[in-house]
Amino acid sequence: MDSQRASVAVRALPFWETNPEVWFIQLETQFKLTGISADETKFHTVVAALDSEVLSCIADIVRNPPSDAMYDALKTRILSHFSQSESTKLWVPLQYLQLGDGKPSRLLQEMRNLASGNIVDDVLKSIWMQRLPTSIQQILSVSKDSFDGLAQIADNGSAVLATADRSLAHSHLFIHDESTGFRFLIDSGAAVSCFPRGLTNFTVPQDLVLYAANGSVIKNYGTKALNLDLGLRRKFPCTLIVADVPHPILGSDFLERFGLLVDVENRRVIDNLAHLHSMGVKARGQSLGLTLISNQSPYHSILSKCPELLTPVSGNVGASHNFEHCIETRGPPVFF
Repeated sequence: MDSQRASVAVRALPFWETNPEVWFIQLETQFKLTGISADETKFHTVVAALDSEVLSCIADIVRNPPSDAMYDALKTRILSHFSQSESTKLWVPLQYLQLGDGKPSRLLQEMRNLASGNIVDDVLKSIWMQRLPTSIQQILSVSKDSFDGLAQIADNGSAVLATADRSLAHSHLFIHDESTGFRFLIDSGAAVSCFPRGLTNFTVPQDLVLYAANGSVIKNYGTKALNLDLGLRRKFPCTLIVADVPHPILGSDFLERFGLLVDVENRRVIDNLAHLHSMGVKARGQSLGLTLISNQSPYHSILSKCPELLTPVSGNVGASHNFEHCIETRGPPVFF
């Protein structure tokens, strides 16, 4: 009777997709406190706590669990699927580091302290340079100096170019997503929303490319479906383009689709439908002005009037007209 009461008492919290290790620690603490040790009971307690999206990722082991060590097998499978790599975990705090009013060399030192040798210099250099003004990036890109030498050049250049580069140093609004743990740049100047390739395992470039406002080409590696939680009491299912961008970006396509307004001055995103708002943070960043249409293309003026033709479709989208097309047939249906 005591074991039955204990099994009823365990009600696991909803699964933490962004931190599965800690979720299992908390759940196993509940098992100990309630005296639950039966392998099958622990297995079904975990399954009952998972939502449909998580279950679909591990459906094979749920349908056909092993005869022995069911719980351990399920736990191993979940952790291997949802646990982030060490470099991905470090990307989250690294993206919060910004140049601000400090020296580029100081920013580099902060990144090195945070990385603790777990990120190779080439990757760290790329992240660091993306935080610098465009004019300094251009200087460093042609330099053959060492990493520390580049930091010294950046320090000297930032003092000289501060006034000329002021237009690129405006603050931009970033908002936190609870479901992924990442911080998204709210960029109304971008026609499409993007997700950094560095946070995925995508490696194969696609034929379709993106263009920055300055005309430079940005590679596209496919799309990634997300279900964002921006603190507005509703989820935002969306499909983002995976590209070589420095941070996740929510563009005008996302804002228009969900009826969101941007209030940079008061650091918030306003849900125009629910009359709610979510607070963000202002940080220095660069708007790339991403688009799927090159401003050098002869079709630019035509396609820019219909951006939805090149925007990834998320979910079921209803038709904007009342027309229906029917094909009249005679006789019984034909099967092949």
